[in-house]
Amino acid sequence: STELTMSIRPNPNHLSAHEFYDGNNGGYVAFDNPKFDKEIKIDGQTAYRIYPLTGFDASANVIIPKDNIFIDFSTTENEETFNQILSTFKFTK
Repeated sequence: STELTMSIRPNPNHLSAHEFYDGNNGGYVAFDNPKFDKEIKIDGQTAYRIYPLTGFDASANVIIPKDNIFIDFSTTENEETFNQILSTFKFTK
């Protein structure tokens, strides 16, 4: 079976993803693997495909910044399947 986890994280201070996910501002530590972490687009929306080295056990992770929140998706599914799931996402303005 495939498990997909979604978390909505409030961002009332309008921090950037790199600021928020530093382990001190409400998010877990992300962007600690610059060799593999990358910016991607999902339905034209900037998102981040991350491969954290610490504190996260899912194999596939994506952070999508929105106005006052961050949307986190993670799964233990293989990357190809996760990318297929992400390609179905549509965002409204």
